Amino acid sequence: MSGEEPGASASLKWRFSQPRHEGIALKPVDGNAFDIPFYDPSAIGYATSNPAVEEPPPDFTSYEAEYKTESNGNIISHDRHLNEDGEALYRFLLSQSSSPPVLRIACGGTHTEHRSRQVRRDGHTVTEHYTETVTDFSFAIDVQPPLSPVHWTVADEEPACRGLMVQQVQGPLGKHKVTRAERKRHDAWVNERRQRGMPPWTPDPTLQIGDAESARTLLSSHTVREWADMYCASPKHLKEFVFVKVVHGWNIEQLEDAIRSYISTFYSDTLSVEIQTLRNKIYVRPDNRLARMLSNKWLKLLSIILLVFPFIWLFKRFHSRGGGQWKVAGAAYPMKRWVPLPSSQLDPIERDAPPSFEASVGSTSKAMSASPFTSTASSSQMVPHPHHLSMPSPRHDVVLTPDGPRRVEGIREGEWFKMWESTIAQCVTRRYISSSNPMTTPLQVAPNTSLAAQQLDGY
Repeated sequence: MSGEEPGASASLKWRFSQPRHEGIALKPVDGNAFDIPFYDPSAIGYATSNPAVEEPPPDFTSYEAEYKTESNGNIISHDRHLNEDGEALYRFLLSQSSSPPVLRIACGGTHTEHRSRQVRRDGHTVTEHYTETVTDFSFAIDVQPPLSPVHWTVADEEPACRGLMVQQVQGPLGKHKVTRAERKRHDAWVNERRQRGMPPWTPDPTLQIGDAESARTLLSSHTVREWADMYCASPKHLKEFVFVKVVHGWNIEQLEDAIRSYISTFYSDTLSVEIQTLRNKIYVRPDNRLARMLSNKWLKLLSIILLVFPFIWLFKRFHSRGGGQWKVAGAAYPMKRWVPLPSSQLDPIERDAPPSFEASVGSTSKAMSASPFTSTASSSQMVPHPHHLSMPSPRHDVVLTPDGPRRVEGIREGEWFKMWESTIAQCVTRRYISSSNPMTTPLQVAPNTSLAAQQLDGY
C-alpha cells in the first residue's frame, strides 16, 4: 500500500496512520491524501485470532444514584441522571425494591391523675388542682414481610396522579380529571383494601376493571419502564415520581382488635394500638434548588412562615412548567399467600378431607385467597425472604378452596400473635416504655391467650 494502486489516479495517495481510536472517518492529510486509522485489537479489548490473548468484556457496574433516607425510612432522590434517563430510574426502583418495608405495631397505655399543688397569687398561697396524663407503657414491634415482592401498576380505570397535580383516569378517549365524589370513594376503598389486607391491584367493586380473580398485577396500559420514560421526558421543574411499597396479606383491622382485646384483659385504662407501614415510599424529584428546598422540612416550614409557600403551591399547581406527580406503580410484599397445590402432593388424609377454607382463614380472608396471592410471579418469587428463615413453618398449611387445594406461604396473623402475645403481656405489666427502639424478636415467656386472639388465622 505504500505505492500507487494499479489503475488508480496518480494524484490519489493512501497511507496508514499509527494506532488510534478516534473513529474510522477518513481525514485529509496533505492536499488529496487521506489518513485511515488503524485499529489495534488488543488495545480496545476485541477478540483476536489467538484465543490465548482474548480478553473478556468489562464488568457491568450499576449506577449508584444519590439519595437520602428520612426518619421514617422513606427515600428521596434528586439525582440528575435519574431525571434524565428512564432506564436508570427504572433500575433504581428495582434495586430499592429489594429493601422491604416494615409493619410497625405501636401499643401505648395512659391514665389520668388528678393532682394539686401550692402556688402563690397576689401574695397569697392557694391550692391549684390540675390533671396530668401519665404514660404507663409505650412500645413498638417491627414486622418485615417474609416473602419476595411482586411489582404492580395502577389500572387505567383507577384514579391516580399520572403527570398532573390532580388524580385522573385513563379512558378510551384519553385522560380526564376525577370528581371530588369519585376521589373520596376511591380513598375509602384504598383504606378498606389495606385494612383487610388485600393486594393493591384488587379492583374497586364500583369500577369495571375486569375479573377480580385475575392473576394480573400489571393492570396499566403502560409498563413501569414506560412511566419512568414519561417522567424523564417531562420538562416540569417540580415534578415527582412516587414508587409505593405495600404490605398485604394480613387483616390489619382484625389484628388490631385482637391485640387490643388481649391487652384489655389485664389493663383497664386508656389503650391505643396502631399498625402503620414505614419505609414504604421512594420519591424521585428534580435536581434544582427549589425542589431540594421543598424536600427539606425545615426550609419548607420557613417558607410557610414567611408566606412564600402559597406562591410556590400556585406555581406548582397551575403553571404548565410547574409540578406534576406520577404515582402509578409500586411493589407488593405479601405476609402470606395461598398457592395452588396439586392433589398428588397431598397426604392421603389431607387428600380425603382437607380443612375448609372458611374455617381456616375466616370469611374476611376469602377475597384474598384468589389469584393475587398466586399471581404471575415466577417460581423464584415464591422463595421465602431471608428474614423469614427464623419463623416456624405452619403445621396446618393446606386448605380446600373453590379452586382446589392450596398451601399457605409466609406467616399468618395467628402464628405471629402466638409468638408475641407473652412478650406483649410482659411489656404491659412491667410498664415498658421504649417507642424509639422497636422490638424485632419476642421474649421467651409463657403466654396467656385471649378469646379474640384464638380467632386469628393460623393461631
